[in-house]
Amino acid sequence: MKKTYLCSKCKDKPKINTSYCAECQKEYYRKYRKENPEKVKSKNDRYKTNEKYKIKRDEYLKKYVNEHKEKLNEKSRNFHRKNREDVLQHYGQKCVCCCENNKEFLAIDHINGEGRKHRNSITGGIYKWLIRNNFPEGFQILCHNCNSSKSYYGYCPHQLMKNIMPAEIAQTKE
Repeated sequence: MKKTYLCSKCKDKPKINTSYCAECQKEYYRKYRKENPEKVKSKNDRYKTNEKYKIKRDEYLKKYVNEHKEKLNEKSRNFHRKNREDVLQHYGQKCVCCCENNKEFLAIDHINGEGRKHRNSITGGIYKWLIRNNFPEGFQILCHNCNSSKSYYGYCPHQLMKNIMPAEIAQTKE
């Protein structure tokens, strides 16, 4: 029968391959990293600049991605959907022009234009950026039709109809 050794710090839990149990080991490393940030950074930098490490890491990552492609893609899709849902919910969940509320038809619109310029200047996508920046003003929800029309023609036909219809009705009453 194997003899079980106790942690030399807490004297409670069986130790792992060091003189500490897993919890005490984590605590020790946490404290060490906090007290010796330069040593830790230096060691990490040496390790990361090592060519053998880079090659080994790249091989591992390629293998991991190939073996878990479906899982990683699903995780990425779910993350994107969740971010999109959060953004749509914050900005109103319907087109401000025509009141379309089918989420598959909705898009984020830069109220002042220049959406392409803004998207090119950020990384990680518009939904992630909006969340990270606490949903700033200057954005609205439009359906893809209204958004495209605003982009191509500078206006949306729904807005044009809203502005013309009352005038036409007034003229017919005279």
